[in-house]
Amino acid sequence: MRKILLLIFCLLISNVFAQGDVKISGKWFLHYTNGKSNGKDVSFTSISKGYVNFTKDIGDGFSVKVTPDIKLDNSGENKGDLNIRLKYFVLKYKMKNFGFISKPTLTVGLVPRSFYGFEQKINGYRIQGNMFMDRNKIIGTTDYGLNFSGLLGGEVSKDYQRKVNKAYPGRYGSFALGIYNGSGYHGIEENTNKIVDARLSLRPLSELLPNLQLTYYGSFGKGNTPVEPDFKLNAFLLTFDHEYFALTGQYFKSTGTVSGKAIENGKAYNLKGYSFFVDLKLVPKVFTVFARYDKITREKVTEENQNEIIAGAAYTVRKGIRLVLDYDTTKKYLSEYSNNVLVKFSMEVKF
Repeated sequence: MRKILLLIFCLLISNVFAQGDVKISGKWFLHYTNGKSNGKDVSFTSISKGYVNFTKDIGDGFSVKVTPDIKLDNSGENKGDLNIRLKYFVLKYKMKNFGFISKPTLTVGLVPRSFYGFEQKINGYRIQGNMFMDRNKIIGTTDYGLNFSGLLGGEVSKDYQRKVNKAYPGRYGSFALGIYNGSGYHGIEENTNKIVDARLSLRPLSELLPNLQLTYYGSFGKGNTPVEPDFKLNAFLLTFDHEYFALTGQYFKSTGTVSGKAIENGKAYNLKGYSFFVDLKLVPKVFTVFARYDKITREKVTEENQNEIIAGAAYTVRKGIRLVLDYDTTKKYLSEYSNNVLVKFSMEVKF
């Protein structure tokens, strides 16, 4: 069955290639990892991500995007196989500006959640690993549902966008609202509940200091299991993005997780944590060094604490090719395996 599905998928992609006005782009992450994980020595080469994006403008403000994702199967009878699954399957509608809102956009289908797209435009090291809350299974990055997003008050200057960051360039900030299954792009819906998301990012000193943004993110509903445990997340993110450096500070507090697995004695327990990230652009767009510190607390009957330290350097060989060397350590208190220590050399290819 898997081979038949793969053949069908390849035929569909071949048909897409035949359309001359389809835009094609992609991103691959290739890694060599060495160290200790869950009490075992590890040394291996792997592909963690392999995106190919197919986008097409179908007129009147509508466009479509299909993104298959190549993922290594780590378990089951097909362990070791490279599987193909969908990361995005999106219908996008770009509306006309109205009032204070610029570039309002509605996306429907298998869509990115309202927070991580914003975060990853400041912390551009997804190749190193998952972002803080995703890494700790608080909430996912992509889900079935819909988003409505836009910019606030027009756009910051073109000079700022060229020198610093052109993503989410709202003069006074940006926002996103969403409603999703809660199962993520690689799960199935286990109940009838839906997750509601909201992100609001503001530039409080838009004229004097457009680099500074303050973000609130909330996500509310039930965990994705038949028993529907509570899920409530409040998170705050402070970011400062400059031509020569980037800084972020993040704090969250939640009851349960979106997967519904953070339960004890039949109830969702509380979690909280914070993360700090710094990116020094020593030679902008060529050579950078970065570091991140994460702390998370699981407020169970016996409290569990976990610290994570990440540090590394990145070198852009040429446009579309970047090399990253990083050190990643996790200390889990009250765990059978108290320390994970990994050194990873990675190559990112974009086209």
